[in-house]
Amino acid sequence: MSRKGSITYQIKNELLSKCRFGESRNEAKKNGTAYKYIYSYGTLNTYMKQLNYMVKWARINNIKLKNIEDIAAHGDEWLQYCLEQDMSAWTLTTRRAAICKLCNLPYSHFKTKIPIRTRSSVKRSRNKSLALKHFSEEKNPDQVIFCKCTGLRVSELSAITGDRLYFHNNKPYLHVTEKTKGGRSREVELYGSPQEINKCIQLCKNAGKNKVFEKVKENANTHGYRSDYAKRVYFSNARSIDEINDRNEVMFCRKDKKGIAYDKNALKICSENLGHSRIDIVSTSYLYDNDAA
Repeated sequence: MSRKGSITYQIKNELLSKCRFGESRNEAKKNGTAYKYIYSYGTLNTYMKQLNYMVKWARINNIKLKNIEDIAAHGDEWLQYCLEQDMSAWTLTTRRAAICKLCNLPYSHFKTKIPIRTRSSVKRSRNKSLALKHFSEEKNPDQVIFCKCTGLRVSELSAITGDRLYFHNNKPYLHVTEKTKGGRSREVELYGSPQEINKCIQLCKNAGKNKVFEKVKENANTHGYRSDYAKRVYFSNARSIDEINDRNEVMFCRKDKKGIAYDKNALKICSENLGHSRIDIVSTSYLYDNDAA
């Protein structure tokens, strides 16, 4: 073993040294330093997990990884192996990003050609997967309703407290600050039927300063519920494309969604509520079952 410790120990320490939790990633982007650091626990855990997969692969194949430099040296070999295993472009991109972040390398350092990411190539389930079979919507109606009305991520759902509910112009909102992506707080407007909204309001009032959900069922189809929420927000705010005179206010899709167009203003509202900084993520990752408004 290296005097620096095991390779997994080195990976952990190196990634932790890059963490800037609580700092603004958007500000770092402006001054050109964001690429050096990690701004959320989710990203840290994802990179740690992916790099540990590489360590296991190396052990199985008798490849010695003694230090961080060895990971950089064998990066292409591992990425090529992943590519041959027919892993999705999204997984490959994440694994390359993990190596680059760890080793302070640009994406262009690696020669492995990763396929272009498209909505149709996403392999994670948007509906039912094996894990979801262990979750019953009938037995957990409160969590399902709350997710569909707020679009919160699992981490955000596990941290939200009832006192985060407030009203503006008689509309209910949540002030979301804990365990958000990139540490960015946001205001989330609740969308749903009157009965669903009232249920969410009651859950928050009952919780008070405590968590709305003491135990969040992580096997739930949370991304699917975020998609449901996105559709509610988008179609509640979207104008008919034919009625938008300024073409700059319309997003025309390409690739596998060619021929579909969206109202940019509605996408922006949707993006802000979901906690994303780019409107194209909404159209590709959340409105995947819908035609244009």
